[in-house]
Amino acid sequence: MSKQKSKAEIQTHKDQVLNHFSTYLDSLIQSADTNDPKRADLISYWLKDFQQYLSQEKNFDATKMKSYKRGDVIKVNLGFNVGSEQGGLHYAIVLDKDNKHNAKTVTVIPLTSQKGEKPIYERDIPLGTELYSRLKSKYDSVKNELDNQLKKCLEDLSAAKNIRNTLAHFSDADKKENDSFYKTMVDLDKRIESLLLTVTKLEEKERNLRKIYQELLKMKNGSIAKIEQITTISKQRIYDPKKSADVLSGIRFSNTTMEKINEKIKELYIF
Repeated sequence: MSKQKSKAEIQTHKDQVLNHFSTYLDSLIQSADTNDPKRADLISYWLKDFQQYLSQEKNFDATKMKSYKRGDVIKVNLGFNVGSEQGGLHYAIVLDKDNKHNAKTVTVIPLTSQKGEKPIYERDIPLGTELYSRLKSKYDSVKNELDNQLKKCLEDLSAAKNIRNTLAHFSDADKKENDSFYKTMVDLDKRIESLLLTVTKLEEKERNLRKIYQELLKMKNGSIAKIEQITTISKQRIYDPKKSADVLSGIRFSNTTMEKINEKIKELYIF
């Protein structure tokens, strides 16, 4: 059994490790290899995310997230990993047959996009355009609903502002004669403030939707399941969907596709 270190010893150990790591990142930034500075930047991004995960770990409540079922498509942060391990933000397939709502982890198969005519690695499974088709259908539906909501909200906002501008031009005499004038103005101000907040939220959703569209374009050639990279992750790493209203919620691969995955897992890992 190893000796328990004092706080001073732990502090010294921490300082040494961080100094070594900082020196390593500096060497990447100054490297003649044009890929190394980008590598340093990606590692730095991951360290920031990793620190946030650690600081939020004690208060993380998996029950506040939606439930996940086998075949569900989720987007996860796999971090910055070693060698050929999948890293960064990736779509993935939930593999668990029965993932409890209060479970803090989930087992997934990372996905990657098909690169043109590049041969499929023998331990991977080509999934065709199923993910693209399902996500495109969901994207079109969400975009249509979002466009309608935003249009209606902007029309209501314009009408409320016009009414307020009209009332603001009333004379003092007219205002005194109308007992409900000031209450009407207060109500209109509240209405305008509420509509402005709604517009801001809808525009943010619209921006997120545009990002998904950009990713959709990369999937037109099809998706690949990286079977040999099956991994169990904390649900803290799930980027989308966290709630039932999120874009990827309800996107699930067919039973036929999941059966192909079952057979490949048996082939690779079961005697």
